[in-house]
Amino acid sequence: MQKLPSGFASCASRSSIVAAIFIAGSFMAPATAFANCVTLGGVITCDATAPNPFTTTVGAGNSAAADNITVNVGTGSQVAVGDLNAISLRNGAVITIAGGGLVSATAVSTIGNFNTGGNAIEVNNNGTVTIEQGGQLLALGTQGSAEAVNFQGTGNVLTNSGLIDANNAVAIWSQNTSGLNTVINNETGIIEAGNGTTSTVIGGSGAGALDFTNKGTIRGSINLANGNDILRLYTGSSVTGNFTGGLGTDAIFLSGDGQSSMAGNFTGFESLVKNDLGRWTLTGTITGVTVATVQNGTLVLTGTNSNYTGQVIIDPAGILEARAQALPTQLVPANNVANITNNGLVRFTQPVNGTYVGQIVGTGAVEKTGAGTLTLAPSVAAGNTYSGGTFINGGVVAVGADNALGASTGGVSFNSGTLQLNSSFDLSASRAVTLNVGGGTIDTQAFNSTLAQGVTGPGRLTKTGTGSLVLTGNSNYSGGTVISAGTLQLGNGGTSGSISGDVLNNSLLTFNRSDAFLVPGTISGSGAVEQNGSGTTVLAGNNTYTGGTTINAGTLQLGNGGTSGSIVGNVSNTGSLAFNRSDSMSFGGVISGSGSVRQIGGGTTILTAQNTYSGATTVEAGTLAAGTTNAFSPTSSTSVLAGGTLDAAGFDQTLSVLTNAGLVNIGGAPGATLTVSGNYAGAGGTLRLNTALGDDASTTDRLVVAGNTSGSTTLVVNNVGGKGALTVEGIRVIDVAGSSAGNFALDGDYRFQGEEAVIGGAYAYRLYKNGIATPTDGDWYLRSALDAADPASLPLYQPGVPVYEAYAQTLLGLNGLPTLQQRLGNRYWSGAGNGTLSQGDGPGTMEPAPQPSDGGPTFVEGRGLWARFEGTRESFDPRTSTSSADYDVDTWKFQGGLDKQLYESGSGTLMGGITAHYGNASADVSSIFGNGTVDTDGYGIGATLTWYGQNGFYLDGQAQATWYESDLSSDIAGGLSTGNDGFGYAFSLETGNRLALNQSWTLTPQAQIAYSNVNFDNFTDSFGANVSLGAGESLKGRLGLSADYENAWEGASGTTTRTHLYGIANLYYEFLDGTDVAVSGVQFASENDRTWGGIGAGSSYNWNNDKYSIYSEVSVNTSLSNFADSYSLNLNAGFKVKF
Repeated sequence: MQKLPSGFASCASRSSIVAAIFIAGSFMAPATAFANCVTLGGVITCDATAPNPFTTTVGAGNSAAADNITVNVGTGSQVAVGDLNAISLRNGAVITIAGGGLVSATAVSTIGNFNTGGNAIEVNNNGTVTIEQGGQLLALGTQGSAEAVNFQGTGNVLTNSGLIDANNAVAIWSQNTSGLNTVINNETGIIEAGNGTTSTVIGGSGAGALDFTNKGTIRGSINLANGNDILRLYTGSSVTGNFTGGLGTDAIFLSGDGQSSMAGNFTGFESLVKNDLGRWTLTGTITGVTVATVQNGTLVLTGTNSNYTGQVIIDPAGILEARAQALPTQLVPANNVANITNNGLVRFTQPVNGTYVGQIVGTGAVEKTGAGTLTLAPSVAAGNTYSGGTFINGGVVAVGADNALGASTGGVSFNSGTLQLNSSFDLSASRAVTLNVGGGTIDTQAFNSTLAQGVTGPGRLTKTGTGSLVLTGNSNYSGGTVISAGTLQLGNGGTSGSISGDVLNNSLLTFNRSDAFLVPGTISGSGAVEQNGSGTTVLAGNNTYTGGTTINAGTLQLGNGGTSGSIVGNVSNTGSLAFNRSDSMSFGGVISGSGSVRQIGGGTTILTAQNTYSGATTVEAGTLAAGTTNAFSPTSSTSVLAGGTLDAAGFDQTLSVLTNAGLVNIGGAPGATLTVSGNYAGAGGTLRLNTALGDDASTTDRLVVAGNTSGSTTLVVNNVGGKGALTVEGIRVIDVAGSSAGNFALDGDYRFQGEEAVIGGAYAYRLYKNGIATPTDGDWYLRSALDAADPASLPLYQPGVPVYEAYAQTLLGLNGLPTLQQRLGNRYWSGAGNGTLSQGDGPGTMEPAPQPSDGGPTFVEGRGLWARFEGTRESFDPRTSTSSADYDVDTWKFQGGLDKQLYESGSGTLMGGITAHYGNASADVSSIFGNGTVDTDGYGIGATLTWYGQNGFYLDGQAQATWYESDLSSDIAGGLSTGNDGFGYAFSLETGNRLALNQSWTLTPQAQIAYSNVNFDNFTDSFGANVSLGAGESLKGRLGLSADYENAWEGASGTTTRTHLYGIANLYYEFLDGTDVAVSGVQFASENDRTWGGIGAGSSYNWNNDKYSIYSEVSVNTSLSNFADSYSLNLNAGFKVKF
């Protein structure tokens, strides 16, 4: 403390004399003079022996006798004085208070040995005071000048690991006017004053310096004098009060490797140094620091340091963490130069908003955390020049110029933070922008900015603010993009400016590039999209944004040739809208404006709104289809290029001009109209329409041209449900109001008489220009007349009609039954055919038996197996044929059976049998309407029953069922039906009677009636016509007369051999009216001549006692109505085995 007033001088002098005498006397007294503080040489040892406590001052104070004295206060020992100094030594003192030791003074008014009060311990120069852990040094009195420790001079060192307490004074006081004293407060050390209040704990007077190290606890404030003081604070220590450095050049060192927080205010310190690896948090204010240096670890400033005008230096290993309000600035803005030299990291922790106007320089980085807004607004024009980059990890960093973010080479990295622009400026192109996992936001507010660099990283970019952010770099950040407000523009008229990933667009996304640019992600949200560049922007995602689309320039392309790429909503188009997909997609928005529409993909684009754009429509590939009436803009000039299709899909459409080099399809249900309000130009393209082919009033699609036609066009007509009919004027399919100079050529189902024809049901139609009643109208008609110039002529039937008409007749031909003779040969032998051996004549001689009429016997072969082949070549020129069809049929059939004798009596024999057969009929059909073939395979089973009377009478019955499979084809139209199934059955009854002429010759009059019925499954031919059978039956009678010759002999082997030769004449009559088929409801009849005649010859040869037999017949039949116009050539051959 300060020196006492002069009024106390004499007392002080006297006290000094007395003390000196006392000390001197004590040194000369025997060693036992003080039982508990024993002096031995220059060492005073105080122990716990009586008297304890020791209540007298130890040491002589300010005298030579008190130099180089060592005092040890041992464990349990107490030096406890009253209104005195407890230990008072001068120079070179060494004082130790051991653990459990106590030194105290209860000063009230004493001036002390140095005239500075009743200090508990006082030394002058170069003293060493050590208070071990558990030791105590107490100033208990009420005297304000009685410190626990008072350094009267310099060079002293105090090390405290115990307790230093001053009740009503400063705990440690430096009285020196020059030099340096050192205080070390270790981890267990406590220094306090005023019973732990905020009173001054450490203080001083004069110009002397103090080097104070605190690793323990300071309860109170530190107020230093005018020397160049050093304050060393270690993590884990605490100071409850404030810090005042005095008038010297003072320094604070914040050291240690742990974490600590200091609440006091700092004033009067010229330098502050943070060293070591620890983290120091200063929550108070800093005033007067000229330079703060963060050499290592982290320095955290949380106070409001408005009076802090010094500089801060952060070394590469250092981190400065603070709010903007805690960092130094100058009152004069121009003086804010290099306020912070940052070669490490400056971390702005802004829980609330703050602005920093100082300049940050150096090679280090700036990091922003916290939810508040940090505004970097350096006062100097050069801005900040730190080059380590800016890391926005939370809240907002607001800047008004690019150089506020440091050197142009320093990047900006986001991890959930926001960069806010306070003016319109562009970030430096060399400044890397990185979006980390947490993503980042750029808030343009109402300003505009351009990023020329590509944005990278795994995070998401969010655009806010009403201004525009233009990205001209090729960005590859992968977290997607969110547009919350304002405009995000990709490109600025050049060939760069891109993003990757999806976009959530709740405001405006614009594209402004001069080249082709693929947007691979999808765009969603409530925002709008604009195409502003001269190039092509390709949207390949299935986009769902609802704010509409505007094309101001260039091309907006939906799809990139695949199966994705779409938008929803309306399009305002003054550029070009292109569709490029490989699949079918619907577009429901309204396209308006003066722009054009292009279909360039191989798929189908369906327009489902009524569009009003006035630009050109070009179909370059794929199909542009309508999904509603007037989906194609009525004010658009439309061109369909080769490979492209314009499909009205059955909806009425109006176009201003149409040029067709591809395919124009009116489509849908018949009845739609494609109107061209201007001119139609055919450029080798195709017009396809649907028609319900019938009479003149048929429902049809129609091309209506209000202007002129030119060029050439192929017309394709699809028949939709039309059954065909005879026309007069024809079906008008093209209506031309102006000059009809264009040529339309039908591409039909086949060519007839050199002209294309299209099939409708049973009819065929050809295309003709001009009407019958209006021969110069320039319109185009479909007519079904055979002679188009003569409406009363025959209809033009389709080429399948003659084939269908002959089909049933072909089946009936294969379904027929043979005669008994054809089936089995000769089975009934009599007369010479049933001879007996002549007695004595030997082999080979047989006598004829009498004929049955003369009482002779008959022989009927018994059971056996048989097989036969039947082949026929038939040619028919029917008496009635709706289609004027002739046909030739080649038929072959194999039939086999098993016969068994069922009954025998004197009057005759009854035989029964079963049969099976397989055959084929191949018919060649000829007609003016077209030739064709029917090829039928049939297989079936049957049964027979035959009575052979002894008198030569026989009665034969047959029944059979046959299943058919047929292929029908037209020579000019190809296949009509394949594998059509049919079924037939037939019954026959034949009778006759042999009349003997002599032993070898007989005449056999005979009669046969046969009923045959066939049917086939209804089918639809390759042209869509339904074909069904109306009538397919025959009832045919036959009258015949055969002349028969029989003989028998015995061969050399002793076996009987028989022969039978015959000739036959037949008369046939058909009782029914032929067959008819319905083709799409139109009946077509075929009826052959009813009366036919025929002749034939045959034989049977039996050998080996009738075990084997072969037989055959050949015949020729012809129509008797038109002799030889219709005929058949027949061959029958068989083989029997008896068992």
